[in-house]
Amino acid sequence: MARKVAVIGGGIIGVSCALALPRDGHHVTLIEEGSIGHGCSGANGAQYNLGSTLPMAHPGIAWRALSWLTNANGPVGLAPRELLRNIPW
Repeated sequence: MARKVAVIGGGIIGVSCALALPRDGHHVTLIEEGSIGHGCSGANGAQYNLGSTLPMAHPGIAWRALSWLTNANGPVGLAPRELLRNIPW
């Protein structure tokens, strides 16, 4: 059943929700005090931080992260053109 939904906050999470809800048939209104993506998400480059949801000190996480790089739908990604630039890091 389609519902009218108000999403409050135009950061990365709010915008992601506002984009996903219509796929399920909902009518969405996005409410943001300022400009979309210029609040908290503007300071973090509008990126979602996986480290906030997955314990980075978990045993074996480094090997898992490397395997995620080969998964197009994985939580970690690195564009091939950026590989050489990031090796020193």
